[in-house]
Amino acid sequence: MERDLKPRPTDETAKGLIQDPPVVILCFDNYRGESPEAQNKVFLTTVERSEIAATINRSKDLYPEGNRPKIVCFAGEHKPGAIPGSQIVKAALLKLGTEEGDIETRTTTISTTTDITQLHSYIKENHITRPVAIVTSNDHVQRTEQEIINHFKKHIPSRFKRFIRMLQGKHAQKILELPKIYVVSNSSPELNQLSIPAETINSDLFLRHGHAAKAASLDGTLSGGLTEKTATSLSKIPSWLQRDFIQKIAEAANHQHTPKALRRIKRLKRQFRGGRKNQYIKRNNRKPKEPYTIPPC
Repeated sequence: MERDLKPRPTDETAKGLIQDPPVVILCFDNYRGESPEAQNKVFLTTVERSEIAATINRSKDLYPEGNRPKIVCFAGEHKPGAIPGSQIVKAALLKLGTEEGDIETRTTTISTTTDITQLHSYIKENHITRPVAIVTSNDHVQRTEQEIINHFKKHIPSRFKRFIRMLQGKHAQKILELPKIYVVSNSSPELNQLSIPAETINSDLFLRHGHAAKAASLDGTLSGGLTEKTATSLSKIPSWLQRDFIQKIAEAANHQHTPKALRRIKRLKRQFRGGRKNQYIKRNNRKPKEPYTIPPC
């Protein structure tokens, strides 16, 4: 991944998917509120994204030897006591023919920004260097692209640092390698080259998706509207300090509940930063050692 990251055209965000298929697929969940209309959109959007992920996962065109990619979802609950978004996505994936062993869930995110951060952690934990795919909706592609740039740009070392780490050995250089990231949506032309698995076609969810969700997504009915446009605009703020500050306020307003696992991560992060600060203070306020003198005989 190059240092000068730039947003790709919408029809090119999944370019290379056929030639170099992903080893991990991140499937976003969806939350729009509690009204019946919002819940219907959530259902259709979740099915739409899950069907894309299931199609890639079980595609014999991409994985003729059967080495299917892992589908991950990190979404937590959006209300106290509610079912985590990752479990809703998992249920849809299972109904669409995905094997349970190919699905991994966590409950550590609540927004696009936290999803990208958790994906980065997952990549580092599992030492992933092969391509990764993010599955989302048409109206969410631009924002996802921008959030990828916002997060990963500050983690890509300069050429000088890469040269120094290269001298330290092959293992050090591997750690710095970031995988290629595809952003796949319903309008990605690469999906037209994949045959849909029979298990997905025979699913009850696929019938509803084929007649409702797909058409609704393409004509904009499932669009996030002003909320999504505003979130996309905020993600494009050049200054990361200003962007981070404003995005946190917006996320707090739209997501008033924070999942327990995400609260724990934030608390540990604060404690870690506080611990490093205290170590720095102790180290710099340390009294100088008195010079050693030979005791008198």
